[in-house]
Order: sequence, then C-alpha cells, then structure tokens
Amino acid sequence: MLIFILIYTKNQNHFGKYRLKRFDSIFIVGLLLGAISVFLGIGGGPLNVAMLMLLFSFTMKESTIYSIATIFFAQLSKLVLSGVHGDLFNIDYKVAVVVSVMAIVGGYVGTLINQKLNETSVTKAYTMLMTALSFVSVFNVGQSILF
Repeated sequence: MLIFILIYTKNQNHFGKYRLKRFDSIFIVGLLLGAISVFLGIGGGPLNVAMLMLLFSFTMKESTIYSIATIFFAQLSKLVLSGVHGDLFNIDYKVAVVVSVMAIVGGYVGTLINQKLNETSVTKAYTMLMTALSFVSVFNVGQSILF
C-alpha cells in the first residue's frame, strides 16, 4: 500500500482527478477511510491523504487537514468503545498522558512547519516519509520471515 501511495504521490499529474460532491459518495468515502484508519491501528494517514487527493482533487496541504479530522474522529470512536468495553483500564495512564501531551505539542510544531512550507516542500517531505516507512516495512517483513 505504501508503495502505491508513493507512486501516486510522485505521479499524481498522470492520474485522473475526481471531485466527489454527492453526499452519498462523500459519506461512503468517509466511512471507508474511518474504518480503515481504525482497522490498521496506525491511523491510516498516508492512505487517507492519497485517497483525498485522488477523490476530491485536494492539494497535499488540504488533504492532511481532512485526513487528521478523519483519523481524530475514527480514533475517538475507538476510545469510546474501548471505554464501554472496559479496555481502557489496561493502559499505563502515565505513558498515555505524556504521549498525549507530546502529540499535542508535536501537532502544534508540525502545523507551524506546514504553514511555512509551500505545497512542493510539503509533498517532498511526505514523499521522503513514505519512502522511509516503506523501507521500515520491508525490513520488518524480512525480520518476521527470517526470525
């Protein structure tokens, strides 16, 4: 999936662009992206960004905002369900608080950087991150096969 996202990002001008406007289409895309985000357990950010760029003709910067909103609400629903099922009692709250605070600080810093960079720079940074994630994924698969 990461390889496809990387290929799409580098060659997005060669792919058709869509501008979904019908409520039912937007509803289905939101439902699928939210479900995939929670299912993958990693938020699904790279997939969300690529799909939002493709299906709504958003720029990279626009896609990241919508992706964050999708992930936020998808993960919020997961947290609520975990609370209902009693799974929240099995976490280390000290770690959760520190990670949450630092995620907010990181989000703020990332937003400042994003606002200062132009679209091309954001796309280059995204491409570098996807390349690094692809190498890490290949390494992890190799490790699991060998060991």
